Amino acid sequence: MEKKKQLNLNRVKEQMKNRNVVHVSSSTTLGYSSLINTILGSTEVRKAIKRIKNETFKASLGQYISQIIISKGLSNKEVIEKAGFSKDYFYQVLNGRKKQPGRDKVLQLCFGLELGVEDSNTLLKKAGHNELYARNERDVIIMLCINNSYSLDETDEILFELQHDTLIPNE
Repeated sequence: MEKKKQLNLNRVKEQMKNRNVVHVSSSTTLGYSSLINTILGSTEVRKAIKRIKNETFKASLGQYISQIIISKGLSNKEVIEKAGFSKDYFYQVLNGRKKQPGRDKVLQLCFGLELGVEDSNTLLKKAGHNELYARNERDVIIMLCINNSYSLDETDEILFELQHDTLIPNE
């Protein structure tokens, strides 16, 4: 296990040196790619804008998360475990009692939902936060970890080793 952690850390360090080599892909049907397909597949501008607004921008954060869970065939239990959330906190977000979770909590949720970088940025924006920023070293590490399908725990280990705040707060 220790050897795997070192390989992950070395891979992230190497990719950080060569930032332009990182290839980002998205797998969630509700993200950027889906919006582009909706736009390009439309012949009538007004209908396309209305559809995009209805599908993405009007849905509450909880509804949007629920749509992602359903589209990816995940269970709430899986998302809770992978995001490192308590069951109560997750359902507060899902049911709208927690209106604007913090940025790191949203990023934890991105790991739980197994989102790519584009879809993580969409969720961050939906939650009222800034996207991951390519000129911020911590954000670059998180992007690389998301892009390489690292778990939340693996990402936190790399963040810690590179002397950045972890996503899951230390108690």
